[in-house]
Amino acid sequence: MKTISKPNSVFVQGHQILINGINEFAILQRRPNDKGFQGITFSRPLTRGDVVVISNSGIAQVVSFSESGTLLFKRKDFYEHTKMYELIIYILNRHEKEEDTHKHLA
Repeated sequence: MKTISKPNSVFVQGHQILINGINEFAILQRRPNDKGFQGITFSRPLTRGDVVVISNSGIAQVVSFSESGTLLFKRKDFYEHTKMYELIIYILNRHEKEEDTHKHLA
């Protein structure tokens, strides 16, 4: 799925934040729910490696995820929006680079 917006950009839209990679995007809930959970929906499938990137960041504890592209997390004490945006853009763009490499090898 392609986005219309600029790559590697962040747009706040009400209760959601749209984060664009090169050709993929993610939607981050702006605020945690009453139980402290916050969600991210990716436009592409997630891998365990993607979850590790967020888990090892020190800013969030991943509670659950599905390979279809949804992830639920709780903020840690050092959570920062900008750091989470950077992690999400990294995840989106690393898959773009992997796909480009596979196309060139085929």
